[in-house]
Amino acid sequence: RASATLSPGTVLTVGGLTGTDSLGFYFPQQMVVGLPVVEQTGTFSEVGVWGRLQGTLAVAVSSQAAAGEQYVLSFEVLNGPEGQESPGVSLSTSGTERILPSP
Repeated sequence: RASATLSPGTVLTVGGLTGTDSLGFYFPQQMVVGLPVVEQTGTFSEVGVWGRLQGTLAVAVSSQAAAGEQYVLSFEVLNGPEGQESPGVSLSTSGTERILPSP
């Protein structure tokens, strides 16, 4: 659920997606690529900025996301070649509205 209203232009970042290998096979030299994002309401952009080495996905808000509403973003990442404990995943925003990273 959105804890604050997010205006268009705000960037939502999902962090903690470390140890993944998404797109690494296809773009081994690139650290940042576009990653398709599925979200049914049209509130977020259809392509996010995937920072494979940083373990982040940044998605722009394209139309207002209301506080208290639930939004679902879907994207595909692959497990990396090395096993690991489940990393902590966080959300943060940048732009006109800011929320601190939270699990």
